[in-house]
Amino acid sequence: MLEEKYHQLQLAQELRSQGALEEAKTQLENLVADVPQYHAALHILGLTHSDLGDLNSALTYFARATAVLPDSYVSHAALATIYVELGHLEAGERSVREALLIKPDATESLATLAQIHRDQKDYKTAYELLKRCVRLEPSFDAARVLLGIVCLDMGLEEEMVATVLPLTLPERLSNEAVYLLSSISRNNRTFDLSSLIDSLPPSERQKPDWFFAKAGDLQRNEEYEQAWKQFEIANSMVRKSTQLHEARYENWERESLAYLYAAQPIKDTNVDKESPNSLYILGPSRSGKTTMERTVQYTGGI
Repeated sequence: MLEEKYHQLQLAQELRSQGALEEAKTQLENLVADVPQYHAALHILGLTHSDLGDLNSALTYFARATAVLPDSYVSHAALATIYVELGHLEAGERSVREALLIKPDATESLATLAQIHRDQKDYKTAYELLKRCVRLEPSFDAARVLLGIVCLDMGLEEEMVATVLPLTLPERLSNEAVYLLSSISRNNRTFDLSSLIDSLPPSERQKPDWFFAKAGDLQRNEEYEQAWKQFEIANSMVRKSTQLHEARYENWERESLAYLYAAQPIKDTNVDKESPNSLYILGPSRSGKTTMERTVQYTGGI
């Protein structure tokens, strides 16, 4: 019996690792239906729901996992992360503190707690927690980036640069670190921003933000012709993105109107035509005002 359930769990884990999330979810749901106290199945089912973007279901299963095994660090830590993603900071803090009672030096949970304090605008506590993270695990790059962000929150530009500059090395290159460094004025830089941007992967470099950053950098260096070229590239990217958005919107509008034509109800002949009520539809550009007007136009009884 136990061996069979363990085999089911292994199969579900394999499906999840292959990206077959729905199949893994079904396997795990069947498993916890048969064995409601199976901690590992509950935890992995929480992870699977999180992978699928269903955070509320993930929350439910991580909470069940912590109830079944209160000493499970990983389940308390995962529960805290979901609470934070859902914006429930107080509950998240309770869960992450439970995790830290089990593993006081767990850098992942220290970083989660720091994020909570930053969201609460308690930058000093966040800063202290992240400094501790980086001391305990110097290679924890996500904590280093978050420490850089908190340094900016506190106006500590020089410390931010010292914190994230190691993340511009080829073996540790971080897009977030380069983005943070782009916020530093040219006069205060000890690095070449354009070279850092050029060292990013091609797929990452092709974003308008980087071209705008390079344009600003060149402009501050009075290289106006080159700055203008970068600015034009960035603007072209934004225009293409906007046109794509417009095309998608227009397609959606056509489909909506086609549906309204097909589903148009019979006009209600009992409507009192002698005493109509005025209906005003107000809204800024691109707010759906035109679509709403057409919806009213093709709906009976209005």
